[in-house]
Amino acid sequence: MAILDCESYSSSLGSICTLYGITRHDIITFLRKIDVEEEYKSKVIYDTCDDHIKNLFESRFGKPIKRIRKTRWFHLTRVPMNTDFSEGILPLHEVLGRIWDTMEAILVDPQEKNNISALKSSYVPDFQYNLKTHDHHHSGPYAMLVRDAAFNAKHINNHDYLGVPEIIEDICNGYREAYGCCIYSTIVAALKKCIVKFESSKCISEHLIAPALLYCWCKANAADFHPFANTCFDSGGKAIPKGRIIRVEFL
Repeated sequence: MAILDCESYSSSLGSICTLYGITRHDIITFLRKIDVEEEYKSKVIYDTCDDHIKNLFESRFGKPIKRIRKTRWFHLTRVPMNTDFSEGILPLHEVLGRIWDTMEAILVDPQEKNNISALKSSYVPDFQYNLKTHDHHHSGPYAMLVRDAAFNAKHINNHDYLGVPEIIEDICNGYREAYGCCIYSTIVAALKKCIVKFESSKCISEHLIAPALLYCWCKANAADFHPFANTCFDSGGKAIPKGRIIRVEFL
């Protein structure tokens, strides 16, 4: 049994070494021989890029000799500096009230404080806010398989969660719609970028190997971060227990 940990290029290589019983040199040498662009030009390929690389890799090294026992994930957020996640990583429906309280505490202007207090107890004129808060299906918590995905939001056409959590952006959008002014910069400036690394046995499918391999291919070939060089974790509205958290990292 093995742990899949894509915190870095080195840890990703180490995980793949363990899974397949091969050396780092084996992996890097093989990945550097793959020209992805030429592969798709010269062949009829229906698989996504990550699956195609995994298929090529296993045609050379065979199937994994070990199974994934646990996977390490990276929850991306922006929170007050004193946040310690002592209760674990909570789903949106459990932490929403605290988010409102935090935003109100950040604001100094009395009118802005009154406005956000009123907004909290009334209707927030933002579609995304109402979608997420009326259905626990959207509560998360969410996380990334590959830590570097946190710094490549544009490359993967994803929301920049270190820039601002979606729900805070939604509230700021609703505030602007309701009151005609923006509090976004004030709120974001008071919060710190944070990556919470945790371990889970909920999602341990071999399908996770494909994005990990593609990530290694990108690093081995000094290529831009590929949109498929990552996948996401959804806790389905259940908290990540404190005991599963490995590290809380402020950037």
